[in-house]
Amino acid sequence: ITTESYEQNLRAAFEYIGDYAQTMQVTPDHWHKRNKKTVEQIESAMLKLQCDKWWANKLKGVRARYLELIEIATGQVGKDRCYDKKSQKPKRRGISPYSSKQAQREFSFAQASGRQFLEMMELQSSDGDVIDLIEAVKSGMANPANRRNELMLRIRETEELADEMGYVAMFYTITCPARFHANASTWDGSTPKDAQNYLTTTWARARSKLNRRDLKYFGVRVVEPHADGCPHWHMMLFMPKNKLQEINAILRWYFIQEDKTELYDRYGPELTRAKVFNKFVDINTHGTHIKTVEACVKYLSLIHI
Repeated sequence: ITTESYEQNLRAAFEYIGDYAQTMQVTPDHWHKRNKKTVEQIESAMLKLQCDKWWANKLKGVRARYLELIEIATGQVGKDRCYDKKSQKPKRRGISPYSSKQAQREFSFAQASGRQFLEMMELQSSDGDVIDLIEAVKSGMANPANRRNELMLRIRETEELADEMGYVAMFYTITCPARFHANASTWDGSTPKDAQNYLTTTWARARSKLNRRDLKYFGVRVVEPHADGCPHWHMMLFMPKNKLQEINAILRWYFIQEDKTELYDRYGPELTRAKVFNKFVDINTHGTHIKTVEACVKYLSLIHI
């Protein structure tokens, strides 16, 4: 590639190689915002694209996702217990909820292999003190017990901060439309990664709307799988009490835009409809200002509060 400058050559080469990597479901670093990245960041991504170990790790991830998609598509991931209409008793279907048995075996093997490696290694400080590497790992965030304790501590601190600010707490469960669920008749073959991308993209749009309206909030979000492997979110958000209705309306509006007919068919349109009306708000001593407010009736939807 020969153009006018080194930077143009670099970006053109990155564009070409990045398109090639996409054909194998591999996304280079900084790809989605490549036009806003510096030359140094593009150079870093290009160096990784020339590393065989980087490619091996990426392709192993692609392999794992496709193998799990096959397990999901063939019915090997789902609720293990179901209700038998003939016997009128619950029975086991012999499948694995949340993830396939093959994925669980590979995960357990990788964990055991990593632990064996750590047990063989030692750490030595500049003073000559030596400790087992496995003990250092156990004391850090790599330890699942420590990660859970850290999460609970952050939630508690966040709640205390919200109490000091006079904010109220709202708990949301946000799920994907039926086309992302393998146990639905309308499943279109989407992977759990596709479902997570849908949630993050929709949340980004809703978050932008909240920011444009200057609505203040903060909180904690975790991701959890359904029995069919499709992820859903739990969010604990803290917000001013007088803004609660508006924030709820915005989140509901964005997260039911796609395939909202599913909700209408199940619950009825009157339970998922948002009302928009004008409200007179005093802004100073010289007059009033008309403000558009979104409010909602009681509802049942993909967002549960």
